[in-house]
Amino acid sequence: MAYHQQIILPNYFDIFELGVQFNLDKSDLRKRFIRLSRNTHPDLQSGSDALEQSTLVNKAYKVLSDDFLRTRYVLELMGKGIEQTDTVPMDFLMEMMEWNERIESAADHPDQQPILIQDFKELKQGVESALLAKTQAFDQDNEPTLLDDIREICLQQKYLLRMQESIDKFAPR
Repeated sequence: MAYHQQIILPNYFDIFELGVQFNLDKSDLRKRFIRLSRNTHPDLQSGSDALEQSTLVNKAYKVLSDDFLRTRYVLELMGKGIEQTDTVPMDFLMEMMEWNERIESAADHPDQQPILIQDFKELKQGVESALLAKTQAFDQDNEPTLLDDIREICLQQKYLLRMQESIDKFAPR
């Protein structure tokens, strides 16, 4: 029998006095970050925990300001982390294998690279649009059934980020 220890995560949203949400106003987050940074900076604060507080504020900002990291984080807070995924749909795996083959081929054939890059950009935009639609619906309705859809799309994004790294090796952005 496998024992899964539940990890208690700090609530980064609480640090910035925000409610847990997939989508947020990044300019508002930035303003809150600057204010908190001034209040917690180790050079401006005394106390043994000043460095720890500053580090926590910086880490929280890094996670919440990045759409992908924030989505993963919210899923983890809700017990639906993508690291807990045991299976990936077979059709998705097959599609990723085909993409990996195209990337490998394009690495050796520069004439294929512009088409691959455009196709990949469209694929990423489609996944990002689907994720945005689902996360906005969840933020509005707080419908728990959407979490599984968001989790699956986030997992797709994780794969696409890895592929982007491979593409960047021969075609830096």
